Amino acid sequence: MAEGVTEPIEFRQTRDFGDGVPVPWFDAILTTVEYDSFGAWAMEWRPEYFADPRGNTEPPSRPGDVGRERYLSDAYQDHLMRDVTTIRLAVTQRDLDSTVPLLRAGGFQVRSAPGGITARSGKTTIRFDVVPVHQVGLRQVDFSLNRSVGYRHTERIGRSTLVVGPGDHAVWTFPRTES
Repeated sequence: MAEGVTEPIEFRQTRDFGDGVPVPWFDAILTTVEYDSFGAWAMEWRPEYFADPRGNTEPPSRPGDVGRERYLSDAYQDHLMRDVTTIRLAVTQRDLDSTVPLLRAGGFQVRSAPGGITARSGKTTIRFDVVPVHQVGLRQVDFSLNRSVGYRHTERIGRSTLVVGPGDHAVWTFPRTES
């Protein structure tokens, strides 16, 4: 791996459907770099999992298709929330420096942004803001909805706030942490 990450840890996870016969489920990779508080890892489903009828996955839409649309059931269509579109995290510079190579290796387009970076792949954007270690944490998650709502609904969940609508989106915000 490039950019200073020299010893990644790679592993394969298997899944047992209860019959004692494991099937390769996914391959994963993480770096051995020490983190202050945020450690990233990546995974990719194995073709063998999709080929196994016990997985009950959808047929491929193209050769080599091992994407989440095949893996996840279509039950999400019966609910309001559809997809996570943006995640905003506050991390230390050291943690960001350790994460960027993994993002690039995973196909994310990484761009500098004021106070951090933005990483984009497909319909997903991850925003990383650089902060001191005592301010790290999840800041915001944006969702697309399966249908538009004509009103704004606000829900307090602990110290966080989820705002749904109006329109076809929702935003869940988390207060800044101070230790």
